[in-house]
Amino acid sequence: MLTKDDILALRGDLNESQQKFASRFGLTQTAVSRWETEGPPQKGLVAMALEKLRARTPATPSSEEVA
Repeated sequence: MLTKDDILALRGDLNESQQKFASRFGLTQTAVSRWETEGPPQKGLVAMALEKLRARTPATPSSEEVA
């Protein structure tokens, strides 16, 4: 399960703006901003896509790996 800190770290590792990161999912910058303050979705296709993206970006440890 991803947290808002995971989203911030993943976006930082990819060196992408909120707008560019949102475009990966066909969403708005506002959605990514919400993920970074309230947390990302935990169910559905976007949640699965975020998990796969994190798995393909090894520089981003999950919040569970850090704890």
